[in-house]
Amino acid sequence: MHNTMKSLRECFFSLRLKPKVFHNLLNFKIEFKDITADDFASFDEMGCDMPLTFFAHNDKISSLLIISNYAHLIANQQKIKEVGSITLLNGAKKLLQNINLKHYNTTTTEQGDLDSYVEKLSKVLVNESVLKMLFQKEECTD
Repeated sequence: MHNTMKSLRECFFSLRLKPKVFHNLLNFKIEFKDITADDFASFDEMGCDMPLTFFAHNDKISSLLIISNYAHLIANQQKIKEVGSITLLNGAKKLLQNINLKHYNTTTTEQGDLDSYVEKLSKVLVNESVLKMLFQKEECTD
């Protein structure tokens, strides 16, 4: 495991869940450990996208990961109803708000306040800050 983590340069993990399970997580009725294989939405049924984590070494890679995720959302928009996530971290909360996710629910844990965020995919895709990132005037030298 240690070697795998050392070789990991960047990552973006998200789950494609059935809407009922998605909302049970966002409402803190179930925990991630309670999810079973039956709770995942197949690609031919309506599902909800739940980003879990993303890691990048710099801002450029971070932007590319977000752009890649948006490309996935756009390509699959006919079968993705909502996007939502759960976090303890203030930086992640700010990022979720910047991509148009709205605060949904809060629960208090031993580690602090755990907040959930959600929004319909159509509103996530119409996002000024992401459009600016996609169409910025800077030239890429790489």
